[in-house]
Amino acid sequence: MKVSNVAKPLNPRRAQIEEYAGGSIPFADWLQRVDEICERRTGMSVLDLEDFRWRDAFDDDERPAAACRRFLEEIGL
Repeated sequence: MKVSNVAKPLNPRRAQIEEYAGGSIPFADWLQRVDEICERRTGMSVLDLEDFRWRDAFDDDERPAAACRRFLEEIGL
């Protein structure tokens, strides 16, 4: 049996999140937390919903839960 030494992400969307984050691991980690909160509240990923200024929220040190709440309010959910 051949075993791959390439780790698979725990979250299936992690690769998409990292791509969206442009290689910034701190931003990807933060956005993954936002995504988990959004999915728990709506059943949908932030990657499947409307665009939002996620990087601005991250750069402004907005907490993931607050950013998710503001995003959901802005899109009417």
